[in-house]
Amino acid sequence: MAFRFRIPNIGFRKRMSWFDFTVACVVGVLAGIYTFKPGLQQAKDEIERREALKEIQARRKAEMEQEKNLQATK
Repeated sequence: MAFRFRIPNIGFRKRMSWFDFTVACVVGVLAGIYTFKPGLQQAKDEIERREALKEIQARRKAEMEQEKNLQATK
């Protein structure tokens, strides 16, 4: 099937064993995790910073509204 679509896939042509295929998949997944883990951690940290900034901005806005209400009542 791979040959019919002109895909040079060694796994279909050379009859790769299921064990070898499974080992190759596991190694590929582990390599991908190892490669992208620092980037994922950096993205997670950036999201946490943005959430903290939103909380700070909301707190400041609430404080300013309270001050306006206090000044209006005086």
